[in-house]
Amino acid sequence: MTTTNQNLKKLFVSDTFADMIKNKLMKKMEAHQASNPQKELYIMAWGDTTQPLAPKVVDALVDAATKLGDRSTYTGYGEFDGNIKLREAICNNYYKPR
Repeated sequence: MTTTNQNLKKLFVSDTFADMIKNKLMKKMEAHQASNPQKELYIMAWGDTTQPLAPKVVDALVDAATKLGDRSTYTGYGEFDGNIKLREAICNNYYKPR
């Protein structure tokens, strides 16, 4: 008969891994806001959308997903902090200094 590994209960005290990351991120954001109150902080880590994706974005997502389905173009997981080129493009083109 199969039994539950009791050590697994020790791994998940109260927060999930995602909750721990979110809490850590919130602390960093609060510290940043406290030391830079004049700057607006855009939180792009979670939330809900208010508009549909632009066709160009949909095309890029389909292209990226297609590349993951082919061994010759497969890249595996991306960077934990996200794609640097995408992050820079968003900052430079969408959130230009005002």
